[in-house]
Amino acid sequence: MLKEILPDKGSIKWQNGITIGHLDQYAIVNEEQEIFEYLKTAFEYLFEIEKTLNNLYIEMTENYTEEIMNKTSKYQDELEKSGFYEIESKIKKVASGLRNNCNGVRNQVI
Repeated sequence: MLKEILPDKGSIKWQNGITIGHLDQYAIVNEEQEIFEYLKTAFEYLFEIEKTLNNLYIEMTENYTEEIMNKTSKYQDELEKSGFYEIESKIKKVASGLRNNCNGVRNQVI
């Protein structure tokens, strides 16, 4: 899947709109960081979009334009389509699948 190892045989068929992630077994992480915060980094690009969106909302309070309104609409749609507002529950679900209970995601990475 990651093309790090060539497969002997077989194929993978993906559903439309599916997104995969990869958690490296040998990742270098900040040991002070909580597991939950580390797993959130998989969605970092979405948090950047949210940050941009929030800045646009602030800008709109001082200078409302149709252009800014269109940008906010585009970013809001992108966040909604990507499931951004369900990220926390997705992380808990994945952590549970990795045998790390929901309380464990608040533990430090050690």
